[in-house]
Amino acid sequence: MFIRVSRRFFTTILALGVVAFSARAEFRFRVSEDRGTLDWSYGEVNQDVVLQLMDGLTRAGQKGEAMPAVAARWRFSGGKNPEWVFELRKDARWSDGESVCAQHFIDAWARVLSPRFASPYAHYLFDVKNAEGFHAGRIKDFTNVGLRAEGCLRLRVALERPAVFFPALASSWVLFPVRTDLIAKHGMAWTRAENLAVTGPYVLERWDRDTRFVLRRNPRYWGAPAKEERLEGVVVSDDATALMLFKKGKLDWIRDLPFLEKKNLSKLPEYRLSPAFVEYHLGFRFSGGSAGDANFTREERCALSLALDTREIPKFLGGGEIPAGSLVPEQLGGRKTPRFDPARAKALWRSASRLVGSHRLEFYAKDVHIPLMEWIQQQWKKNLGVEVKLARTEGKTYWARLQSSPPPLFLSGVTAACAHPFNFLSELMSSTSANWGRFSSKKYDELALKTAAIREDAARANAVAAAEKLLVDEECAVIPLYFRQTASLVSGRWQGFFMNPLARVNLKDVYR
Repeated sequence: MFIRVSRRFFTTILALGVVAFSARAEFRFRVSEDRGTLDWSYGEVNQDVVLQLMDGLTRAGQKGEAMPAVAARWRFSGGKNPEWVFELRKDARWSDGESVCAQHFIDAWARVLSPRFASPYAHYLFDVKNAEGFHAGRIKDFTNVGLRAEGCLRLRVALERPAVFFPALASSWVLFPVRTDLIAKHGMAWTRAENLAVTGPYVLERWDRDTRFVLRRNPRYWGAPAKEERLEGVVVSDDATALMLFKKGKLDWIRDLPFLEKKNLSKLPEYRLSPAFVEYHLGFRFSGGSAGDANFTREERCALSLALDTREIPKFLGGGEIPAGSLVPEQLGGRKTPRFDPARAKALWRSASRLVGSHRLEFYAKDVHIPLMEWIQQQWKKNLGVEVKLARTEGKTYWARLQSSPPPLFLSGVTAACAHPFNFLSELMSSTSANWGRFSSKKYDELALKTAAIREDAARANAVAAAEKLLVDEECAVIPLYFRQTASLVSGRWQGFFMNPLARVNLKDVYR
């Protein structure tokens, strides 16, 4: 059998031969891919590294709730001009000794919203007054955006509408502060270890590209010092290799476990299964296309949706997956019961389908996705008589394509930035850059926005149900598949490890 092995695999093994197999005291964790940047404002970074280096206004607690970080407290004012006011702590410092000030957050959010910067997560800030208009180019002067620094220690955030979840959202790394003076001085090299100033419990001591990140305790951190002097994130792209290194004691924490090993690994005492607000769905393209590359009609989308019994997914994936009946998790007000009606699906397809021949379902390269896509392929063949070809693409190429020219049918998902249903629903709003298929509905936008302003759980659940009825049942704009739980292996030599539902870990609390 011919096995193709990437150059990165050899780079990892060579590096581990020099580094990981030596005597050590630090906590060592797996990084599945070096994404080539630590510029957290862009969003597509190694979160397990960045979350040890940086604090934002808040940190996500054990349930995903907002906990004080650089902001010691905050308050909300409602009425016609809603706003959040954050009071920053006096002792918060950058690792080079500079005070962390409100302007550093405004500078960061200006980058996120800049049309030239093109962050896929600019929509996180669209609840801020005039932020969406600035991002779209309708407002040219950033001073018209509803952000004000009152001295160093107060940040005032004026809102377009009440956004009750905003303090929780502020824990996302996309909204962490930046130092524009260092960006101006070092350019693209501002995130190199020798140039990077940070606000979190660790500093970046060393970054060997595609090999490892070495983190050292930050002596200027405002909070309780990290319990371990050093951490090391080791880049291991291959799941089986990561498992081998864990078993040999060379790694202390790994996630993204080998799919075929999950059943056996779940019996180990080191196995952890953590609930996660991570959702997977199939998306459709709504604009563009051609005669030979047509978009699906509403009836065709609904037929494809009703032909999948997602209750079967946990049976063959075996990682504690939760079948999805909606885009929003049940804990946040989403529907528990999946949709499945093969008779209605077949009738819809026969009466509505104009698309002849085979179709393509595109997905990105993860081992766990292969059996999922094959199951979908089989279900559509069985329940609709539809032939579907599978097209697997490497991750970076896949996401770049979705952003520029999405295919008619593709795998996507939502990883929540905070524990609120709007964080899921907003992904399909017309103005959202991560709305890859370009679904657009003014009514849906209004329903989704309504959930952002409601504090009462019961009333918010009703608003979520109305939005999802339109999105999932009526328009069939997405096909919810499942909610993932995060499976990890954590060495029993270490204590204090905890992963919250946002799949975030604060390694400053880990000790031996």
